[in-house]
Amino acid sequence: MIDNQLTLKDGRRLGYAEYGHRSGHPILFFHGSPGSRYESALVDEAKLEKDTYFIAVERPGYGLSDPKPNRTILEWIKDVEELLDHLGLSKVDVIGVSGGGPYAIACAATLADRVNRVAVVCGMGLLDVPGGLDGISDEEKTLVQAALYAPEKMAAQIAQIHANPAALADAAASQLPEFDQSIITPELVQKWLMSAKESTRSSEGMISDYKLFSQPWDIALNDISVPVHFWHGDHDTTISLQHPQYLVEQIPGATLQIIEGAGHLGTAILGTQWAIEFLKEHAEKTNSLY
Repeated sequence: MIDNQLTLKDGRRLGYAEYGHRSGHPILFFHGSPGSRYESALVDEAKLEKDTYFIAVERPGYGLSDPKPNRTILEWIKDVEELLDHLGLSKVDVIGVSGGGPYAIACAATLADRVNRVAVVCGMGLLDVPGGLDGISDEEKTLVQAALYAPEKMAAQIAQIHANPAALADAAASQLPEFDQSIITPELVQKWLMSAKESTRSSEGMISDYKLFSQPWDIALNDISVPVHFWHGDHDTTISLQHPQYLVEQIPGATLQIIEGAGHLGTAILGTQWAIEFLKEHAEKTNSLY
């Protein structure tokens, strides 16, 4: 893994990490909320070393990326486009995990000429549609409300996570479904703790994300022409299956693979690995040029 920062046209710094080899199949990775470039380390790195160029990008206010107050989901895609230009990549695949899902779909909608396929893993869906809020956990609802109406309290909670990410991990561990517990190793826990620490350097990233989740995406879903594929666990109580099911109905040609027994974390780990394999296999079958 190589850490990098790109100075954008407006002077902000964009943080990202590179895995694998630049000559390999290029995949952009969008982390969750909270999350960081280290979140991609939860994937078996051996899968990233062979014929893959994996770029984990941090949104404003996370990790090495400078904050950008009052940003929108679609505005951040301009940062992504600058990064593609900087790396000399004409076309890529995109994976968005959890809170990175809306941003991956935004790429499908606005960067169709530079994106071959999009994978959304346990992704956050629309909250401003009927029943949208019913499809997320009480904890997620609380974060949305805090971001909107009590950001100072949310900032204090984020600072606590940064100071002691292990406490959050311990609290969450007892609530994981059996499937998730069966695939989590001490090594994965350490990687998760590293990402949690990095993602909470600032409170701006998480607060901005949850504000945006409560608002319309301003994306014409039924006009998306880039193939979009969803992976979601049927035991995910953080973001329920109704979110990808709704999006599959709205996005032409979209597909959904349900991971039986998997919760949110289990899907984030296993689903991302499956998505990488799927995207690489499809590129090989179609002889896609990048």
